Amino acid sequence: MPVSRKHSGLGMALVIGMILSMAAPRAQAGCSDATLAGTWAFTTTGTIILPTVGPAPVAAVGRIRFDGKGNIGGKQTRSVGGQVADETFSGTYKVDGDCTATFTAQVFLDGVLVRTSSVYLTLDSDQREIRAIFTSSFLPDNTPLPSVLTAQAKRL
Repeated sequence: MPVSRKHSGLGMALVIGMILSMAAPRAQAGCSDATLAGTWAFTTTGTIILPTVGPAPVAAVGRIRFDGKGNIGGKQTRSVGGQVADETFSGTYKVDGDCTATFTAQVFLDGVLVRTSSVYLTLDSDQREIRAIFTSSFLPDNTPLPSVLTAQAKRL
């Protein structure tokens, strides 16, 4: 039985549609607070402007844990101008549907609040790495600590 042109064209359109749908890049699924859930290892580098000293180099390595419900906690070893200390931090975060997020952390040295920092971050396309920039830091008396600090993190 001969195939009509109408059916032949429809079949061809279906085949082309299937091929195009397989070749099209997949859109990244929306993100939520749960997307960050887990522990991440990070490195921070940059410069901070200390109130009485001026610019000082900063480096830190540590771990941050996102609980999937908007809370963070972690620890780091940091160097500011060559002065090394072990710090802990806790705070809150919020993830947007476009896989960007913000968090605010209170940072403690031996249980004493030493600063509060806010950070903007974005997840990469497979949600295994983070790139971040500190947007503000303040001493406990609200003295600003201007900085140029960036961080990268990998999911553990």
